[in-house]
Amino acid sequence: MSDAAKLDRASIEDITALTPTQAGLLYHYRSGRDEDSYVQQLGIRFTGELRMDAMRAAWRHVAMANEMLRTVFRWEKLEHPVQIVLREPNIKVEERDCSALTSEESERLVAQAIDDERRKPADLAMEPLRVLICVLDDRNFEMAVSWHHILFDGWSNGILLKEFMQAYDACLAGTEPQFAQKTRFREFVAWQQRANNEANRAYWTGELAGFGDRAMLPFRSEASADASRRKVPGAFAAPFSPETTLLLADYAKQLGVTAATVLYAVWALLLHKYGGARDVVFGTTVSGRTPDLDNVEEMIGLFINTVPVRVTVDEDAATEQLIRSVDAALRRREPHESASITDIASWGNAGGANELFETVVVLDNYPLDALAMQGGNLAATGYQMSESTHYKLTLGIRTSGEWMVEFDYDAASLSAGEIKRMAGHYLHLLDQVVRQPLQHVSELDLVTPEERESILNVFNAPIGKPSEALVHRVFEDQARANPSHVAVISGGQSFTYGELDSRADKLARRLRREPLKSGDRLVALLAERSDQWIVAMLAILKSGCGYIPIDTAYAPARIAYMLQDSAAELLLIGDGIEVPPSFLGRAIPISDAESATSGEDDGVDAPLHEIEASQIAYVTYTSGSTGAPKGVMTEHRQLLAYVHAFQQEFQLSTNDVVLQQASCSFDHFVEEVYPALLSGSTIVIAKREDVLDPDRLIVLIQESGVTVVTIQPLLLSELNKRGGVPGVHTYLSGGDVLKAAHYDRLASQARVYNTYGPTEGTVCATYWRCDPEIEKNIPIGSPIDGYNVYIADQRGKLQPIGVPGEICISGNGVARGYLHNPALTGSKFVPDPYRSGETMYRTGDVGAWQEDGTIRFEGRNDEQVKIRGYRIDLREIELALQEHASVTEAFVMATDDAAGEKQISAYVATDKETTAHELREHLGERLPAHMFPSVYYRIESIPRTGNDKADKQALLRCTDRLASGRIGIEAQSETEKAVIAVWCDVLKLSEIGPNDHFFDIGGNSLLLMTLQSKLERAFSAGITVTDLFSLPTAAKQAAWLDAQRNRREAYAITGYQPLPEDCFEWHSAEGTVGTADPVRLQVEPAIGAALNRLAAEHSLERYDILAAMWGYLFAEASGQRSAVFHVAVHSGHGAAEIRFDLDALQDFTGLFAHVSTCRRKAESQDAAASVIPLEQVDRFLPERGRFEALPFLCQSGDLTDSERSGLIGLYDLMLCVEDGNLGEEEGFGLTLLHRKGRFQAGTPEWLIQSYLDLLKQLSGIEVPS
Repeated sequence: MSDAAKLDRASIEDITALTPTQAGLLYHYRSGRDEDSYVQQLGIRFTGELRMDAMRAAWRHVAMANEMLRTVFRWEKLEHPVQIVLREPNIKVEERDCSALTSEESERLVAQAIDDERRKPADLAMEPLRVLICVLDDRNFEMAVSWHHILFDGWSNGILLKEFMQAYDACLAGTEPQFAQKTRFREFVAWQQRANNEANRAYWTGELAGFGDRAMLPFRSEASADASRRKVPGAFAAPFSPETTLLLADYAKQLGVTAATVLYAVWALLLHKYGGARDVVFGTTVSGRTPDLDNVEEMIGLFINTVPVRVTVDEDAATEQLIRSVDAALRRREPHESASITDIASWGNAGGANELFETVVVLDNYPLDALAMQGGNLAATGYQMSESTHYKLTLGIRTSGEWMVEFDYDAASLSAGEIKRMAGHYLHLLDQVVRQPLQHVSELDLVTPEERESILNVFNAPIGKPSEALVHRVFEDQARANPSHVAVISGGQSFTYGELDSRADKLARRLRREPLKSGDRLVALLAERSDQWIVAMLAILKSGCGYIPIDTAYAPARIAYMLQDSAAELLLIGDGIEVPPSFLGRAIPISDAESATSGEDDGVDAPLHEIEASQIAYVTYTSGSTGAPKGVMTEHRQLLAYVHAFQQEFQLSTNDVVLQQASCSFDHFVEEVYPALLSGSTIVIAKREDVLDPDRLIVLIQESGVTVVTIQPLLLSELNKRGGVPGVHTYLSGGDVLKAAHYDRLASQARVYNTYGPTEGTVCATYWRCDPEIEKNIPIGSPIDGYNVYIADQRGKLQPIGVPGEICISGNGVARGYLHNPALTGSKFVPDPYRSGETMYRTGDVGAWQEDGTIRFEGRNDEQVKIRGYRIDLREIELALQEHASVTEAFVMATDDAAGEKQISAYVATDKETTAHELREHLGERLPAHMFPSVYYRIESIPRTGNDKADKQALLRCTDRLASGRIGIEAQSETEKAVIAVWCDVLKLSEIGPNDHFFDIGGNSLLLMTLQSKLERAFSAGITVTDLFSLPTAAKQAAWLDAQRNRREAYAITGYQPLPEDCFEWHSAEGTVGTADPVRLQVEPAIGAALNRLAAEHSLERYDILAAMWGYLFAEASGQRSAVFHVAVHSGHGAAEIRFDLDALQDFTGLFAHVSTCRRKAESQDAAASVIPLEQVDRFLPERGRFEALPFLCQSGDLTDSERSGLIGLYDLMLCVEDGNLGEEEGFGLTLLHRKGRFQAGTPEWLIQSYLDLLKQLSGIEVPS
């Protein structure tokens, strides 16, 4: 907006303050992001006589009768903005004549002109209201009135139109219109200023106490990462059904509540169902027209106010009970609706209205009066109202004529499809509430019938009966069909299908002779991955048993647990592996059984019990991030169901060669082995060393002719960096988040799939072929053949498209359950509510359907935590961190800080040096501040459990924190100091750090405007509210101001004093500033007397000796021969640095003299100009190392207690000498102040005691050399 023209005093009728609501709108206008918001437009189609001279005259009369139509606003260099009522109106009434065009063309151009007019930003300083007249023909025209909402509200439209029609008729008749005398708007401003804010504060503080879960919309359409982006307006409307409208009126009357109460309650239900939060807050509008003002109903102005309503939703309560609770909340709120949303947010400990809610419900209960739209010369044949707010979504409900829901939304954050579905969900919930008033909240369905049909029968396909075949029989069919075809390549040797089958038969005969008591007939298999492992696996299946795969790399304790928990009676052992000492069953070496002579193996099969498809094929032990591993029982039919689904998608043949590189205990092993062996393909088993070295792996793939690779995303990324391998036509990735950067080069030469599925679903349940055009939020795909996938809420009800919920898997691949754990099996493997007789597995993973029937993975249920009152999705933070160019891996979890409070901890692996400050800056462009991690740890890679899940216990042991990379208060400039002083004035705080975030320490939108005015008054540098938005700390603002004025100062301080690492608290928060309890000691009179004598002998002051020994203490403590500390000079007004090297001083006499000389020189008047003023020391301190401190020494008279406390953030250790009487008979006191949380417990006590011991030694001996 251009600079506002200066107003002449004679042109001003009145100047008054803004109401809090107006101030809030001005803030959004000035922020630069929301200047298009709150531009309102009323378009009315008229039939009748049009005379432009009468039109302009009529608007002038209306403006003269209503001061808000003559009001402009000023704020530049003002502490508080004002509204100025002009004596003469400046309303522009423009004409656009389209009457010469065809009817169709004129309608198009008029619509375009009115839309263009609506999109013009309002100019609050000069022209907040505009009128456009579009002439259609000689009897019809459209009038578009565009204004900023800061002038007047929707209720005022009816008054405005009525008075315009009267004025227009009068102007046509050549008479003066007569309007009733009106109360001035300044009376309303004064009434608001007189409001009982204490009563309002008490009410809203209590009403919002304990609230922390902002009701968030679940949808995640791609939006600009630029925090300063403007809202892109979008609109959608949908009608109520006539029957629902009638039922609503009857139901509200029956309950004795308003229809508005029911509509509010249904919106609360919708937000609850979307996010699962029991505690829901959203905004509502109230008229604000107090009866305390005369004829307030006839006033034009902004009276409307937005205030929150808080609703607690109990799933087990009846909907009627919920509605009555909303009614009670609205009644309680009524006396306190005059409070501004800024104050309410502050009283509720929120940074602003947006921290309380992101949706607002507006009931249109002020329609244009039909009588007001009819005049003597004009008749309105229709109207269209366009409104816009800064909120992410505003739900308007039109209650005149045909009832409608009207959504005003940010199209950069929400898609048209999401809004359309949201409207359907709202109307569907409303319909259920009014039709079935006795049902409970838990019984209400969010999914519409149309969506249910799509999810169950379009996104999911019918499932046939599971196969009754047996895995080993299918393998035997392949062996008979292709006996000479190579089945396995291992260790440089090839083994055919015929050879594997023969060896497996031989071993199976041996196993059949082993008596097994358990009906599950489980055999543990502990061997290296090789042809021997494959033979043993097949043999166990052929013998009618199931196997328990155990990786030889597992820790002994893990192996022992698996053997004990499974109650395995038999263990097959591979070459070179010892039997675990804890195993009490029978162990059979595989080689011995394979090499049995004919005498030992007579070829006669032992009796074989009947094997069915429901027999367990294998038990894979899996675990969450914490807790004991659990064995997942997978039957033959489930394994074959997955092999069938795999083949449907990938069509393996005898021409394919499949890489086998996963651990045998990991379900990716199943994916690499069984589809290949059961389709006649060849398996190449990679050694562990090959997998760890991508270059070696590529050589193996090339030399072996591998065509299919199943691989983790990070290893896939390594292959991608190297350009892939030409012979591979298919890559499958799963088990972790896949990014486009992992496969962008591979996708041009091969098929790349993102896969998803837990062990409990037999490897995978969804596939997605990667599209190079999709770079973010890579889907996990859609259900594979024979599987159904649902997204369900906590009660198991279907979630709609776009709404996150628990991923639930049904179908032929769902495992039997957990071995020896019926309770856990019963809670996770539940009846499928949509397919009678089938089992559904509740994964604990969170996902959401996308419009195309694919699923977006959202993380784990346990990755959604509540910290500092906010519900946070840790997965979202991980994804944002992974977008940083240096971050290769990231894991985020909630941990406890030193005080036992929850905090967010990030663990990142990087490919180059990165600081915590860089990552915070990076996240600042993507996430709100409450989602920033408190601490960042450096890791080589994410530690994994045996089942390739993040090992949280190992992460908790990490201590290698990323360098902060930020300049704290130690690097404060003069400009920063001045800026902080302004901050302290605006925020009413006594102490603020330059890196404190404005909105984190009590700032809000209105205070930000005050800050801008005061900074501009102090610096006249042209800083704007928009600038402040992108400069949220005093340090950034000061740097900007310095750059603008091209002025920078510097003063060198040489550095800090190193101390042993064990002196410091490892997990101290760098930003913590505060004084811990001081440590005090009394020096005996004898020591004081001895020091006095020593000082006299060397012609020094006793204080010089105390200062010298203070430095000597740190030279000794650090194990170095040098020390540095600061000493107060000029009666506490300045600080001087004293540094010495003991090797250069030879003895204590030299040390005392050096310290005395330094101190005396600093105290001299000649050196006063070069001494750092103590109040400015923080400007010049360099960045401090993790194990560095800056000791300080002063005398009791130098500084007050508060001044010493104020310096403790700069000087970690401050020794104050309580001098008192220096006579020989007097002792003196020592007080050590230290920075809270900086040092290990006991360190300050040790330091001051060591100092006292040095003084004792010094007082009892000659000065040593």
